[in-house]
Amino acid sequence: MKTLPKYWVVEKTEDNEVLFKQTVIQYLLDTYEEYWRGDSYRFYGYDGNSDFKGTNGWNSISKFENNPTLLTLEEFIKLTKKQGMIKEEFVLPEKWAVARNEENYRVLNDWCNSHNGVAGTTEPNGYIHSHNYGNNWKGFDSGHYYANFKQKHPDHTEITFEQFKKYVLKQEEEVMKYTLDELVGNESVVVYIDSEEEWNKLKETGKFNMCKYYGKHCYSLATATYSSASTKTSADGYKNVKIITINQIKFNETMNKEIIGYKLKKDCQQYLEAAEKIASILPGRKESLERYLEKSQWGVFKENLEKAGVLNLWFEPIYKERPKYKVGDWVLTSNNANGWGSSSGEINNKILQISRIDYDDLATHGGRYYFGIKRTAGEEIVRLATPKEIKKATTKKFPIGDYKAVVKDGNIIIDGKGKISVEAFNDFYDSYLHNTFTAVDNYDIVLTDATIKIGCVKNVTLEQVRELYNYTKTL
Repeated sequence: MKTLPKYWVVEKTEDNEVLFKQTVIQYLLDTYEEYWRGDSYRFYGYDGNSDFKGTNGWNSISKFENNPTLLTLEEFIKLTKKQGMIKEEFVLPEKWAVARNEENYRVLNDWCNSHNGVAGTTEPNGYIHSHNYGNNWKGFDSGHYYANFKQKHPDHTEITFEQFKKYVLKQEEEVMKYTLDELVGNESVVVYIDSEEEWNKLKETGKFNMCKYYGKHCYSLATATYSSASTKTSADGYKNVKIITINQIKFNETMNKEIIGYKLKKDCQQYLEAAEKIASILPGRKESLERYLEKSQWGVFKENLEKAGVLNLWFEPIYKERPKYKVGDWVLTSNNANGWGSSSGEINNKILQISRIDYDDLATHGGRYYFGIKRTAGEEIVRLATPKEIKKATTKKFPIGDYKAVVKDGNIIIDGKGKISVEAFNDFYDSYLHNTFTAVDNYDIVLTDATIKIGCVKNVTLEQVRELYNYTKTL
């Protein structure tokens, strides 16, 4: 069999599902312009029926019309490759040669001369070979190590310079990149998104009305959709599109920066008086114009400059860096952070760890940042916490009477009341259990029926002592 039969089907299995979609399903789309997902049936192929341009899919071969020939996936690939329908994957020959010309000879000669004991390869013509034939090629004219000025050695297969760069120098092909504006409304491109972090990065640009993140699939930024069966190499339901990754997107350097004002460009100072008139600022008062434009008091002044078409022509934005936070970061909240679900002041001016981020409200509140069940607007986060602040926030505190105690550097430190060594405290607890009492680091121990008094720290319960004791045993 040298060509595909007139009527044929191919069986899909668990082991070949990915390759099946890339070959059989793609072939049905390219050849007959009939789209099949490739998920619902065991067999797919061409049986000449009148419903689906001759293509069909069934779980039983008997359902197909015209008694089609059953092919294995390997047979299908072999036959379609012979017909030039599926391109062979390039394999670098064991012995290869590349033709030199004015555009590539320097790169090829440098490769030759990079080998030990090889030098002096300079000619712009002839061939570079993978095999070193020495300084003087026997039986060949003009041979010099890897190079020959006149001819290609017959034992070598010629490859292109592009193949040399990719498979010998291991250089990646130049990948086309897209600006954010080029992707807005562009239905000919879908983006393969590999993680929720990548999805959030696109969402944060504010350029796209994106659907939710459904895992590693292709997403259309133009239609706010995704394809559940798509992969990094298969667009599935999207027809005639190019798949790109997030690395092929040019993110603006200023996209995560807040504009807090405008200032005259250095080469536009001569337009100050005209700008003042357009903005309705009293003439000759440069300080007033800058004050209004640099301190967010734009109002009608900015609108007038925009209407006149000179705002971006004569002025440049002043950006405020907006720090980016991620789940797990410790941050300092502002005095106004008592947002959704929080009692007044409960999360104000606190060092808290971000447990979840919801960017749905990004346009109005800078996103919702969660600290457990508490949450606030992203604009109410002041900055990242310092290591010292994090250490203080994560230091476990224990109730001890009417005070709080922390364990640090071998001591139990009670707020404003002094410290007791861990060793002495544990000895005290052991004595307490055995009804033998002694002073603890010179503090008198006074017991009542319900509580313990340690120095001037009153109302200490046995449960509090036991909790501290058990914790110190884990250190």
